[in-house]
Amino acid sequence: MQELFLNALVACIALAIIIAASQMLFKVLRGLFHALGFISTFLSSGTGPNPNAVALFRGRVVEAKNWHGSTDGRLYSEFWLRTEDGLERRYKLKDIHPNLRKGHQVALYEYAGTLVAINNDSTGTESWVAPGWLLSSLYPTGRLRRFAISSLGIWTAYYFMKPSDPTFEQVFLFLAWVIFAGLTLVLIFRHLFSASSRQSGRLGEFAAFCYDAAKPY
Repeated sequence: MQELFLNALVACIALAIIIAASQMLFKVLRGLFHALGFISTFLSSGTGPNPNAVALFRGRVVEAKNWHGSTDGRLYSEFWLRTEDGLERRYKLKDIHPNLRKGHQVALYEYAGTLVAINNDSTGTESWVAPGWLLSSLYPTGRLRRFAISSLGIWTAYYFMKPSDPTFEQVFLFLAWVIFAGLTLVLIFRHLFSASSRQSGRLGEFAAFCYDAAKPY
């Protein structure tokens, strides 16, 4: 009984040491990444959305149609826009039916050739159709980087602090896996439960950015 109590006490102490060591290593690595990020930003042209990638097209819808896929049942939309310079542009969307009809006057926002917004001047409505992958690439959460740093800290602490006794080494390994699994689950749940608010925040920030970038048009 006494030996079991001592093993449990040693395991708790080891757990506390691993947590403290991983937190310290995380802070050191985070400072290093911040320093490297500053250097990268200083040497590069910049990060985040590029104002030069935003384009605004105004014109009249000359053809529009919506339909459901015969095989997959998904929503599809296609319309043609005749811009003010007389050229026609074709757009095809998936999983969305914009409120467009022939003759509507609209303003379309594109980012790097991808349609992101439809402002319908005829109905006074706007539809933001920016794909999720675009918003994720422009506004990353950084959670994957934090997960990688934290995981590296956990396993580095285990490697340098594991005891020579095989019995206690197995206890340390088990604790390290418990911490790693707990960290993974916490990050996954936080990512899933914040998806809606994260998407809304990204879209709001991106909309303000596009409006500001398109002012010269």
